[in-house]
Amino acid sequence: GASIARQAAGVGTASFFVGAGMELFMIKTGFYEVATRKEAERQAMRKWEREEEERQRAERERRRRREQLQAMSVNDLCRELDLLRKQEKEVGTDRSSEKREIKKIIR
Repeated sequence: GASIARQAAGVGTASFFVGAGMELFMIKTGFYEVATRKEAERQAMRKWEREEEERQRAERERRRRREQLQAMSVNDLCRELDLLRKQEKEVGTDRSSEKREIKKIIR
């Protein structure tokens, strides 16, 4: 019983010092700085990828909307323009780019 306890204490003590030595080595060699920088780079890349996907999605939506507008008659476009103006007044949103797109198509 006592020899097992002594062995366990010795193993625990040795493990503590080996672990402390490894930590000291990693601190002194700059491991944590490198790991932190790499993780920041990965996060920045993921953020850029998400933003790029959103830009592409928005561009696809603009293209789809432009095609939809181009298929409409002049009367329907005028009604759409009136609807956008009404939405601007009621909701307070800026729909000027959409209105410009419709006006280009009407001309």
